[in-house]
Amino acid sequence: MEDLEDKQKTPTASEPWCSNCELHTDCRPKLFSLSGGGDGRRPTSFKCAECKETMWRPADCGGAGWMCLLGVVMVIWFVLNSLDHLVYEPLEIWQIMAHATYGVLGYFVYRHFRKQKEHPKKFEAWSKRRKSLYDS
Repeated sequence: MEDLEDKQKTPTASEPWCSNCELHTDCRPKLFSLSGGGDGRRPTSFKCAECKETMWRPADCGGAGWMCLLGVVMVIWFVLNSLDHLVYEPLEIWQIMAHATYGVLGYFVYRHFRKQKEHPKKFEAWSKRRKSLYDS
């Protein structure tokens, strides 16, 4: 119990933090992650033992903005390419499925990395609240 209280009181960006629970909760490494391993030796995403949501180390979320942008570019390419083919050249069913898969994949890349990009901001707000609560 004392260990859990220490984790709640002491914000550290180098440990996994759950933005849903707003705690350094117990977690386990995720088997599959869109972002892969951070430095090749450890996973960058974890699964919270409390709420089962994805969690990260706030210090590892630096490149999420670029990947979020990649997801946006994929979705825009899908929309523009689909409009082009609707107007000028009809597609066969396998081509339609390939384009739709690309668009859906772009959406999921965007959604995943958008959440990862917002993670450090939520952590900073939480750590400021924790510090002001325990420093007073």
